Amino acid sequence: MRYITKVLSIFFLFSIACNTNTTEPETKEFLNTLWKLESLSIDGKTIKPPENKTYTAKFDTDSVVSGKCDCNDFSANYIITSTDYLKIEHFFITYKGCGGDQSFSDKYTQSFRDVKSYEINNN
Repeated sequence: MRYITKVLSIFFLFSIACNTNTTEPETKEFLNTLWKLESLSIDGKTIKPPENKTYTAKFDTDSVVSGKCDCNDFSANYIITSTDYLKIEHFFITYKGCGGDQSFSDKYTQSFRDVKSYEINNN
């Protein structure tokens, strides 16, 4: 019985090690980095966030993305199936009264719902 337990434990540890090493280098760079929004491209038009407003996202290794959308916080689950395919699921956001125009915040959160892929350019 001890032998089976040891074999299963070794197999379990090996499978964890294999799973953590399958991430592509570009994906590792993408994860655990706090990304700050510089602009959105919507219908071929580039728009920048309002000054003095914070829009961030961080993709953790536990398949959760979280961040700031003006004064609100958000989180969601994500799936990366290859180095460029990205799917966001179960998006949750707080709805604090930030004041001012909500249209940019709405566009930012909608972009997470619509995302299909990602690309890293120039680091």
